[in-house]
This record gives sequence, C-alpha cells and structure tokens, in this order.
Amino acid sequence: MIVPDPDRIPHVNRDHIPLDGSHNFEELSGEHPELDLLYRYLQEPDRFQREPLDLILGTSPHVFGAGPVTVDSTRLVLLDSQRSELIEYDLVTHEARTIAEMGSGPGDIQYPRDMILVDDALYIAREDMYISRFDCSTAPCEFAEALSLDFRPSSIAKTDDHFAVLSSPDIQQDEPNPKSVRLITLEGEPVQEFGDAYEAGDHTIIIWQFSRLGNVRYSSSTDQFVIFNGAFSYLYFYDATTLELTETYELPEVGLPEFKYYPMERRIQIPMNDYHSIQAMQEIGEGLLLFEIVSYLNYDRSDFETFGTTRDYHHNYYLLDPVSRKSYQIGGYERLKGEEQLQLFLTKAGLLIYNREDGSLEWVRL
Repeated sequence: MIVPDPDRIPHVNRDHIPLDGSHNFEELSGEHPELDLLYRYLQEPDRFQREPLDLILGTSPHVFGAGPVTVDSTRLVLLDSQRSELIEYDLVTHEARTIAEMGSGPGDIQYPRDMILVDDALYIAREDMYISRFDCSTAPCEFAEALSLDFRPSSIAKTDDHFAVLSSPDIQQDEPNPKSVRLITLEGEPVQEFGDAYEAGDHTIIIWQFSRLGNVRYSSSTDQFVIFNGAFSYLYFYDATTLELTETYELPEVGLPEFKYYPMERRIQIPMNDYHSIQAMQEIGEGLLLFEIVSYLNYDRSDFETFGTTRDYHHNYYLLDPVSRKSYQIGGYERLKGEEQLQLFLTKAGLLIYNREDGSLEWVRL
C-alpha cells in the first residue's frame, strides 16, 4: 500500500495560498542580519571565513533532531539527538560543556525530538513523555524542571500561557476526526486538541511516522500556530485563541512522497529517492518564518553501506511573511555523492556548518 493517500490529507481541497518564493529577497535586505548572512553565504560561500569549533559530534543522519540555537553572540547550544546530549559551546573560549546527558534522573534527557528557545528559557520535547526546561539566564544553561506528559511529543511551540505540542493522536478512541496538536497549560494540564491529522483509521504506525516528520511553531506577529508535516506540501495556520484553521499554504514544487506501508507487518518504509520534504521551520525576528526544503535524489543502492552519501541532497530556503503573505526564495545548496557532505544551520548569531562525514563543526559569524 502506498501512503499518503491524497484524499486522506487534511484540507487537501482547500484553496491554498502558494508559497512560491516569487518576491525578491533584497526587499528585506538589512532588516534581519542573520537572513542577510544566509543569503550571501548561499551565493558565494568561498568568500566567508569558517572558524573550526573544538567539538566533534556523531555522523548519524539523526544527530540534529532540532537545529542549534544561540543564547547570545557568544553562546551556542546544540542538541545531539543521537546521543541524547545537550551541549553549550562558548564561541570565545571554545569551551564545550555538557548541560544534560542520556539518563532518567533529574536534569537528564532521553530521546529528544525538538528544542526551542523562548527569551532565556530552553524547552526540549522528549519522546519519553517529558518537556524539559533549562534556564539560560546564567552561563551555562541550568536544568530547571521536567514537565511530565501522558503522551509522546514530537514538536513544541509556546505562547505566554500555553504549550502547543505536536503528537500522535490517540486513535484508540475511534475519533472520527483525530487531532494532531494538544494545547496544554504551562503546568501540563490539558486544554484542547486541534489540527486535523491524516486519516489513517486504526493504522497507528502511519500517523506515528507522519507526526515525527512534522513541526509546530508559534507566529508572534499574527498570533497563530503553524503546523507542517514533512510528508505533505501544506502549511496550516490556526488562530492561537480560537484554534480555528485560518489559512493554508502550499509549496508548489513539493510533490507527495510514496511511503510503502505493509499492513500485515505494521511497517512503513520511507522513500529513498525522488523525495521532497519540509525539513525545518523557524521564526526569524517577530513573525517571519524560514523553511528549509530538502530533496533526496539519485539514490545509489549499490553503495548502501555508506547510507549518508548514497544520494544527492538539494537544500532550498523559503521565507514567508504571514502578515503580508509574501514569500521569498533565499537560495540553496547541494550535497552531492562523492563530495563534501556539509549541512547548514542558521542561528541569530551566525551560521553553523556541520560535516556529516566526520562530525566536525565550523562557525561563520555575523
């Protein structure tokens, strides 16, 4: 069986706004220094000085379950999802400190899925049914508390009063229209569920797989929650007060992937080739949304033992202003078989470059 079935995707027949990058990014030049850095680096990467960091991460495709963040211009925080470690790196002294590591005790983290920085608080969504908070008002960040949940979070967003948590719907209750996001208080009390999920019936593994490919974020400029699923080409905007769907966007060049689902085995196989996915979403400033679209192409099955380099990766960045509904294509880069496997991560203070072959890191300052 091939999934997703287009007819089961939420609101597929809605009149979507195209996120086509039709506006010139130079209209925004100078307003957001980190975006200017990304734009210029993608055009001429050889013109920038790359500073090696004294830190080596793993080389698994799952090292960065969430993108790194900077607390200020000197403090870089990285979440190593492969090792379940939270690391703070001083960009001046080049000292790395492990803030949290794999474990089940106070201050430990297990199976981290997402990380957001709101003011001086760092929140980590953990698949072992916790949200951990770290206080970053001091250096290094310190563990503050772990909020216990009764479900497995995949992604989180935060307003002044609530968390919006993306999770797998509880389809055991035979809900006719399962929801994908749970709104809870900052103390963990349930408030409401919203966001229609893929209609998979009792095939839980399908919804589980799709929820792991998604993100929820909060757009402060429009007071809306934004949801995407990496397997679909749509963005869903929900009013943060009424939780009603307000508008949807479509990425015209992102077609549906073909996952193979084996019902008898309850197993789902991710496509290896001709696969386009929304990889990440982050808020820039107060309201702009940056999206990274990754295309997986030219898979070479004969070289399966070196999984990370058996296909070509094409990364493209789009920017959306939800207020004006304008979208911009910032640029992109390629990671081709047989070439250096570098991956970019944008932060408020600079650009992090991760080498997928040896785990090394480099930094490009603003």
